[in-house]
Amino acid sequence: MPRVREGLALTDSRVVQHLHNLARALVRPQDDVAWATLLTGPWVEPDLVSLAAAAKTPGEVWPEKLGRFAAFPTCPSEVAHLTRMLLSARERVGREFLSETLERFLEASGAWTGVAAWEGALGVACARTYLKLVEESETGLAETTFLKTDFALEEAYQPPDPRAEDSPLEVLTVHGAKGLEFHTVFLPYLDWRPLGQGGQSPPFLLEEVPGTRAHVLGLAPPAWRTGKDSSYRLVKILQDARVLAEARRVFYVAVTRAQQRLFLSGVLSRSQGTFAPPSDSPLAWLWQHYRPAEVTPGNSLLWTDPVLRVEMFPEISQVRRSEMKPPPLPEPWEFLPEPPPYRLSFPSQAADVELQEKVPVPEGLGGEWDNLAARARGEVTHRLLQSQVLGEGLPGEPGVAAALVGLGVPWETAQTLAPEILAEVRACLQDPFLGGLLFSQSSLTEWLLEDQPAPSVIRRGRLDLLAFDGREWWLVDFKTSRPPQEGAWENFLLFEQEKYRPQLLAYREMTAKAKGISPEIIRLALYFTACRKAVEL
Repeated sequence: MPRVREGLALTDSRVVQHLHNLARALVRPQDDVAWATLLTGPWVEPDLVSLAAAAKTPGEVWPEKLGRFAAFPTCPSEVAHLTRMLLSARERVGREFLSETLERFLEASGAWTGVAAWEGALGVACARTYLKLVEESETGLAETTFLKTDFALEEAYQPPDPRAEDSPLEVLTVHGAKGLEFHTVFLPYLDWRPLGQGGQSPPFLLEEVPGTRAHVLGLAPPAWRTGKDSSYRLVKILQDARVLAEARRVFYVAVTRAQQRLFLSGVLSRSQGTFAPPSDSPLAWLWQHYRPAEVTPGNSLLWTDPVLRVEMFPEISQVRRSEMKPPPLPEPWEFLPEPPPYRLSFPSQAADVELQEKVPVPEGLGGEWDNLAARARGEVTHRLLQSQVLGEGLPGEPGVAAALVGLGVPWETAQTLAPEILAEVRACLQDPFLGGLLFSQSSLTEWLLEDQPAPSVIRRGRLDLLAFDGREWWLVDFKTSRPPQEGAWENFLLFEQEKYRPQLLAYREMTAKAKGISPEIIRLALYFTACRKAVEL
């Protein structure tokens, strides 16, 4: 997948509009407009014929229409492939994050190539930014995620890359082009009739009388009365004159936007072998001005005052879209990160990370659950001992089991471990050594420490217990680990002392600095909760 710079202006990207429409369609299968426009996105070559054929296919909603259309032999292979990708993505909505569904669709459909062909590297960056926006808006429910993304999209605008140049082509309405000028202007649809094609008359007309501030109201006669009321006809004449005058002003604004070249186009009607423009249309106004001789297809004429070259084409050849190849991505920018102003050091990482604590777990579980249960047991035991220092007491077995489940332990395993952990903690509280330290007035538990042992180095740690017994300071580290085999405690304790010695020595140095005391008066001990034994280092 292309990976380029993110953080660009989303609102200026046509790719983002199609991606947002794709998200809308996936979460709202009943949105016909969203699904219909999916056949014109960067993931497929636009095919209006296939789009029209799919629209005529029987079905209540567009996913059903596309599914049936894809089964037809006349369905183009790329449209059938796209349909399969869309329906597959639709099935995954709600089963995974919406951003994952969109990204999986872009990968499977090969849409990144089309995105790069449409808008180059900037379009790819905008698409990546949009996916990040959807990810940050994730709520767990696809519809809610889309609504949150839709709300945040308007506020996600960022100033565009100053290196990105504006397109040389502008598509504007006449009103939007007021005050602007362009080298070349194309003005189509000159056969437009400002007065419309007729039809049923409105029940009343209200117009301002020219040159006054008065208004006149004309009521249409009842349906059973033949003919039209004279007052109604008068108001209709005033209205038509106003509409035509405004249309002529708009036409004047349009043709005066061109600086060098002006292209006008419209459709002529043919009656009894003679070509003529629709009445009351901009093309008819030109016709009345030039009063040309008979215009024949294939001939190029030159009308004068002002000069206007005229060509008429009896048939319009089908426009074939040229193949667009994605431009090559530029070389990535060389990035040399600046070194951080400091380095973090954690004494707890001094122990061998491969030697994890092990605890017995119920029969039938093993492997990854061994480490999970060991970590959860250790964390819950530390919390229970901390609660004693804070005077909160011990919870019941359901509370301990719930805490284990919250850490990822299966419910059945948690129910088995909960009474064991509570019994172990209660036994530790009866130990004269640990009980005396825990309930000392100077005891600190789960104490966060930070110091600077060397320039540009910050050392951080968390002490399980620091207490003063009236004569000496004790720094105790709780261990819920136990030997793999019962009865092997002696060798296990020796091994644990060497394993955690660097950590406790660093903690003693940090504690001495924080308390302003000598390190020699701080005694270090590992306390093993399983056998209720304190081992002094």
